[in-house]
Formats: sequence, structure tokens, C-alpha cells
Amino acid sequence: MSNLRVCLLIGGYFPVVGGGETQMRLLMRALSARGLECQVVTQRRPADAAAREDVDGIPVARVWPSGKNRSGKYLMMAPSLFRLFALRDRYDVILVSGIRTLGVVGVLAASWFGKRCVLRMASCGEMSGGYLARDGQPVPGWMRLLVGARNGILRKADRFLAVSRVVREEYVACGVDPGRIEWIPNGTDVTVYRPVDDESRAAMRTKLELPADPFLCVFTGKLNRGKGLEMLLRAWKRWVDLRSSGLAVRGKDLSGETAGHSERAIHLVLVGGGGQQAMSCESELRRFVRDHALESDVTFTGYTTNVVEYLQAADLFLLPSDSEAMPNSLIEAMASGLPCIASAVGGVLDILEDGRNGRTHAAGDEDRLLELLVELHADEAQRSRLATAARSDAERVYARDVNVDKVVALLAAAHAGSEVARAL
Repeated sequence: MSNLRVCLLIGGYFPVVGGGETQMRLLMRALSARGLECQVVTQRRPADAAAREDVDGIPVARVWPSGKNRSGKYLMMAPSLFRLFALRDRYDVILVSGIRTLGVVGVLAASWFGKRCVLRMASCGEMSGGYLARDGQPVPGWMRLLVGARNGILRKADRFLAVSRVVREEYVACGVDPGRIEWIPNGTDVTVYRPVDDESRAAMRTKLELPADPFLCVFTGKLNRGKGLEMLLRAWKRWVDLRSSGLAVRGKDLSGETAGHSERAIHLVLVGGGGQQAMSCESELRRFVRDHALESDVTFTGYTTNVVEYLQAADLFLLPSDSEAMPNSLIEAMASGLPCIASAVGGVLDILEDGRNGRTHAAGDEDRLLELLVELHADEAQRSRLATAARSDAERVYARDVNVDKVVALLAAAHAGSEVARAL
């Protein structure tokens, strides 16, 4: 497979902003380690990012426009096409991660330059046009016409990578031949994301300057709208207030019914930033914390690359998103041996089974989220059981080697023009 050459086309800042970009960086690194020649074309973001550089030994070309711009992925279409033309002698297969706009670029470049194209939805709604809906309102008819015309081009891609069941269903609903879709969940490095003992956890908190004693809940990812973070902070404020007053949530005493556990102070850590994202809500979240005097109860880390250390310092992981295609952050938390609470949406439903390897709540259900926080805070035995099952699933299903082997086989099938293998 060493003669296979791959060019990744991705809209988000590469190497990292959030889980999707991190996933692609690790995938490119793994493909390169297997002998594939890799290139990356991405947007020049932030504005001072180098136009050309090597990341993990892989050439990265960043195209105009530079800086944060809501229209950036549209404006980068022509420059990306030009860059793919310039690099045409250095790749055989174009892998597009995030297909709203760049999927068209990848398919056209593959057709015009005699290459193959594999499309990978980075989030739900990218092909159906669901991302265009705002505040529950239906997508305008003229937008639906544009999405339909665009999908006519996207369906000409050679192969489609689905990271979850819900993404596969969206492909099929949009007219993609099921025989050209391969379901390959994201993977993570279970030797890096791994559980630690109590002594190591305490040392990690000291290193990160986190409070030593509280029950530490953590979210990791972009501080963007759609991640449910506004709801999480509202629930957290209610929990802080209820604990102070000694009241109960639907019969669950918050004043200390389980000695040594529910009496522990609580602290929330939001790991990540939103500064480079058009959908950022970081400033609003910080304002909420400041306006409600929660500074001693909530920590913002800002942009960071040491996510694994924050996971290893925590007691509980939270993912209250409104939508998720395949949440890398959840898989990383499970591999780190954390009990998890997540909203029952999209790819989360492929990963978590409520009560077995995690707990789930309906998206936007603030009351239920608060109940689960109280319940797991008080129940160490349940947390331990969920964490053990989560780690086991991460090792068995989401280890990176399994993921990468399937991606290599999919790229090879696209390159060869043969039907996708049924058992990769």
C-alpha cells in the first residue's frame, strides 16, 4: 500500500481546533506511518498561520481566505481547487473531511484531474442541508434547491465514509448508493488516553492548577453553539444554588445523604476554546459565569493541546450536545476510564448504552442532566461500573489501529475503482 498517495481537503484549521481536526491529524499521521504519501490542503486560519509547513512530517498547504470568517469555507473553494491542481502529481485519492462546500471541490478535482474522491461528513446535516436550519425553522425552498443541485455532484464521489449509523442513514436518504458507503467509527489511541490511579489523578490536578478536592466534571471540545454548553451552565448554576440551600432534585438530597461522596464540593472545567470558530459562544459562556458569580465553580482552560491530562484529572465527563456525528471527545473520555453523561443524539447512540457504559439524556433536557449529575456524584459504585465498561468498549471497538486499517482499505478500494469490500 506504500504507493498510495492521499490528499486531505479539510476546512477547519489544521492541525487542531477541535475533535474533528484532531481526528484527521492523527489519521494522516497513521496513514503516513503505514507508508502512504500524504498531503493536506486547508484554510489559512488563524491569519498568522504559515501558508506552508510540515505537520508531523506531512506537507500542509493553507489557502485564502485567512482568519476567522463565516464564509471562509465558501471563499476557499476556488483557491482549494487551484491548489489541488498544483499538487495533482502528488496524490491519487482526495479525502474530503467536511463536505458542505469542499465536497464539491473534491469531486470536481477528482473528475477533472483523473483522481478518486472519498467524502467524509464531519457532522450531521451536511448532506441533507440540516445545518441550514435555524431556530427550528424549515430550510427555505431556494436553499433546498441549491442543496439538491450540490448533492447531484456529491453523489458522483467514488466512496463515502460514515463515522456513525446516523451519518450512513443520511447518505442513503440523500440518494447515495449503499454499496459505496463504508461505516468506520472514529478511533483513538488507547495507550495515550488511559485511566490513571488516584495518586496520578491528584498529581495531574496539581500540575494543571485545578482544585484538589472537588468532584471534577469536564467537557472537552470547541466552545461552540450546538454543544449544549449554555444549558450545561444553567444546570450547573442550579446545582450550585441547590447545594448551598440543601434542597433536593426530585427526591435526591443534595446536602449529603451519602457520606464522603455527595458532600464533596463540585467544580466544572470547560476544556477548549472557540476563538477561531464562527459559531463560538465562548464569550457568552464566560459572561454567564461572571454574571452569576460562578468563577470559583467553573474553570475555562482556553485553547489547549493537553486534553488527555484534563481527562485524567477528572471524575466525570459531560457532552450535552444538540447534535453529534461521531464525538471523538466522548471516545477519548471513555478510553481514559471516565464515567460519561451525554445527550442521546446522533453518533452518541452508537457509543453509549444508558446504564451500561454511560448515562444519556435527551438533548436540551436540563432537568434530566441535573438529575444525572446529582445521581452520579453520590454513587461511586455506579461511576466505577460505568467507567470499567467504557474503557473496555474503547479498547475493543475504538482502538485506532482498527480504525486506520479500515480507512486504508477504503482508500485503496477507491483508488482501484473496485467495489468496497463488505468485510474490511
